[in-house]
Parts: sequence; C-alpha cells; structure tokens
Amino acid sequence: MLRQLHKTSHYKARLTRLHAYYCNDKCSYDRTIKYIEKYIELLSMKDTTTTVETAADLHKKIGLVYFNETENYHLALKHFQKSLELHQLNDTTYNGEKSASLNQLIGACYGRLCDHKTSLMYYKQALLLYEQYSPTISDRHSMFKCLAILYHENDQFETSIEYYLKYFKLNIKDV
Repeated sequence: MLRQLHKTSHYKARLTRLHAYYCNDKCSYDRTIKYIEKYIELLSMKDTTTTVETAADLHKKIGLVYFNETENYHLALKHFQKSLELHQLNDTTYNGEKSASLNQLIGACYGRLCDHKTSLMYYKQALLLYEQYSPTISDRHSMFKCLAILYHENDQFETSIEYYLKYFKLNIKDV
C-alpha cells in the first residue's frame, strides 16, 4: 500500500509538471504558474537535495514567465530571489554561473522597477560571479553594457564610460 502511495504521488507530480509545460506552450501563463507552484508543493513532500535544486529551478521558471510574458516585475523578483536563496542553500550542487544568472535577473527586475542603485548592486555581483565561474566572455560582455547603462542612470558618467569601453573592446575582438 505504501509503495502504491509513493507511485501515485510521483505520477501526480509528473502529470502536474506536464500540465505546466502544456499551458506554457498554449500561452496560458497564469495556469502555467499555477501548475508549477503545485509541482513545487508536491516536490516539497520529498526531502532530498535534488528537490531543493529542482525547486530553485522552478522558481526561476516562474520568475521568467512573470518577467517575459506578463511583465510583472515584482512577482518575477520574488521568485528569482527565492530561487537564489534555495540555490545558495544547496551546498552540494552550488553553481557560480547559476548564481550569476540569478543575480543578473534580479538586477534586471530592479532596473525595470527604476531602482537603479539596487539594480547596480546585483549586476556588479553577477559580474563578479561570471568572472570567477564562467569561462565564456559573452556573459561578461552583456554585463559590461548593462553596467554602463546603470552607471549612466546613476549619474556616474566616468564609470559608465569605462564599462562602455570594455564593452566595445570585446566587440572589436570578437569581429
């Protein structure tokens, strides 16, 4: 009986995840979020490291739906922060590139909400993590442009110019 219950909850979680993907494909974003949140709830009944990592990834997906599809930056921010929090709790699978990406997304939310100082703080943290953990230049390249814009928004023109020069320097090298 206990084995059957475990199978049932496993299948229910899988089915819920499939519903979320289906709704996303049909552009029903409210339902997508509802099913992803239900999936997180079903996963929380398990107590494993992969569950924490999966929940972090799912919160990021919800944040992306809010950010890209509904432009609700407050709710996107909430889910990106939750994802970052869960990701940082998971010592066994910590990934600096994921943390950098989440810091960048949080910075983007604050930027869209016109809180440029907080946005700048998260973008600078993202750049530090990309420099430490990411072997690709493209991550840093996009960060240089974002930081140049944010420093300009904060009336720090000298620093803005420095980041624009870094951005253009990488553009010339890539050509």
